[in-house]
Amino acid sequence: PAGRPAPEYYIVVFAAGRSFWMPQSRRVRAIRPSVDGRFVVRSLPAGDYLIATVADIEEGEWTDPAVLQRLAGASMKVQIGEGEKKVQDIQIGAAR
Repeated sequence: PAGRPAPEYYIVVFAAGRSFWMPQSRRVRAIRPSVDGRFVVRSLPAGDYLIATVADIEEGEWTDPAVLQRLAGASMKVQIGEGEKKVQDIQIGAAR
């Protein structure tokens, strides 16, 4: 809320389509931002994605469809085109 980086959070990026919610999917990723708050998700295929931030998630739990379903409701939507690079600002706890 104060505009400071939050490297203690995970950023979960996952396909908007449930058919891609499976272990080892190229369309489901979880990363931590660096101490300056920046993050990079590489090699995502083109498509519609959801981005969620979570404070506590166990290794690999982000591939569980039930977990992704819970995250989907509080996620922001982003569309990635073929070969496109995007910059996405995320504010934790910000009003929508």
